[in-house]
Amino acid sequence: MSKNINLIMHEFIKPKDTFKNNIEKFEATTDANNSLLYDFIEVTGGLEIRLKDKTLINAIIPSTYNNKLIKSIGNNTFSSSSITSVTIPNSVISIGENAFGFCSQLSTVNINTASN
Repeated sequence: MSKNINLIMHEFIKPKDTFKNNIEKFEATTDANNSLLYDFIEVTGGLEIRLKDKTLINAIIPSTYNNKLIKSIGNNTFSSSSITSVTIPNSVISIGENAFGFCSQLSTVNINTASN
């Protein structure tokens, strides 16, 4: 039985080098990397951001995505996530309800007042 399980698992697990190459490809551009972490929804004057991966530890919200300003953080975006710190760009003018609710590990919030 365990032999069959190992065979099945092997088919789904890529070799370490292939995985590393895929990560490097996504790190090449900020927008590609951010699209893995966040969903972007069109709103008046720009975009709203929502977190895809609730295991993210250090959230650095971009000021733009595909040349559009990030204007808001959506409702429940980081709610019940594992984040310990978040950096919010000065382009964000709205934070949705419960955006940081139940974030028991959140200890640092940086609001970037410098121009991005």
